[in-house]
Amino acid sequence: MAIIDKKNLAIRVAVAAVAIPLLLFLAKAGNLPFVGLVGLAAFLGMLEFSKIASGNQTKIHRVSLGVVLVVTLVLAYYQIWSALPFVFLVTFFALTTVLLKLPVEEAVKRLAFSLLAVAYLSLFVFWILIRELPRFSSGDYASGGFWMISLFLIVWSCDTAAYFGGKWLGKHQLAPSLSPSKTREGSVFGILGALVAAGLIHFIFINSLRLFDLLIVALLVGTIGQLGDLFESLLKRSAQLKDTSTIIPGHGGVLDRFDSLLFVSPWVYLYLRWLVYRN
Repeated sequence: MAIIDKKNLAIRVAVAAVAIPLLLFLAKAGNLPFVGLVGLAAFLGMLEFSKIASGNQTKIHRVSLGVVLVVTLVLAYYQIWSALPFVFLVTFFALTTVLLKLPVEEAVKRLAFSLLAVAYLSLFVFWILIRELPRFSSGDYASGGFWMISLFLIVWSCDTAAYFGGKWLGKHQLAPSLSPSKTREGSVFGILGALVAAGLIHFIFINSLRLFDLLIVALLVGTIGQLGDLFESLLKRSAQLKDTSTIIPGHGGVLDRFDSLLFVSPWVYLYLRWLVYRN
């Protein structure tokens, strides 16, 4: 059994006790308050990614990325997709123009980091898409809030179960080169924790959502979500960082806290869009 840092755990619990109710309230409220929350998370995530990229991003890269994020979030909220290709085209042109002044190898490296940043941070958009999907599909605005609340709770349950399960019974490393502390046993506990959370959500809190759909979401979280955690570990290891920042006491940065949620959100959206709200 691995030793648990009780001081750090106490800080994590205290922060979660304040942050979780606020996040759930904003998810249920939706509209501009939730868009503002997502925008703030995306902005902080952009700053953290710039730290990971280190010398591979210039001011123009960060400004361009910021513009893309803001415009994309607004377009997602209002479901206006026709302008999105134009936004990406202008941004790509601006980045390429600046990079033409650099040596080829340096230009390619910086462009690759910029495109990765756009792709990764644009995943925040799917929080808004999930929140707004029922409204545009069936006119049921409340269900969007229920889905975001459920997704938050399932992801956090998965992370918590994986953490304690790994500390308790973890013996076999999951990906030693990326994250030595993560274990296969912890990963299994994470999947079980997600499934249990889905059942509790349906039977105790939100029985308007089908249990089958919640269990599918839980399986997505338990598998793809944990891959997101490993991807974030890869980014940090490449930059020789322990955490992307210290903005959330006990939890690290925004990307540290929401890596699983970012990775799984597109898949949850696609499942809901194609199989739950397909009409």
